[in-house]
Amino acid sequence: ILRENKRMLDKSIREIERERQGLQAQEKKLITEIKKTAKQGQM
Repeated sequence: ILRENKRMLDKSIREIERERQGLQAQEKKLITEIKKTAKQGQM
């Protein structure tokens, strides 16, 4: 039972890590977009 629980935990942690990396990538994209828009707005 313990080994199976550990396997499930590892799987969950991996999925969370993957989601977190995806969110960080989205955040970078958003920040880039905002900076671009801000530059255009200043002209």
